[in-house]
Amino acid sequence: MGARSGAEAFSILDQIAPDLILLDIAMPDMDGLSFLERLRRDKRWGNIPVVMMTAMADEESVGRAFRLGACEYLVKADFTAPRMLEVVRRHARHESARGEMMQ
Repeated sequence: MGARSGAEAFSILDQIAPDLILLDIAMPDMDGLSFLERLRRDKRWGNIPVVMMTAMADEESVGRAFRLGACEYLVKADFTAPRMLEVVRRHARHESARGEMMQ
């Protein structure tokens, strides 16, 4: 499922809990880093793995994303589809395994 804005994404999160969020920094109503910060403050969504997929490659954006809890940071110009799939599988599987361990 996809969202076109941060507000739409939070509306979707009220309905479902995804195994993983792929997040760009450039979004219409709030930037992805602000979205991630808000996401991490909410206990309902705080543990969802977030993979940043963005054109922003500056050190400040990368550092802030990791400080806010992103589990991976992919620069659009530098990754391939197989690499993206590997990252998605690894982090979605990690979250599933963590959920099973908590039961």
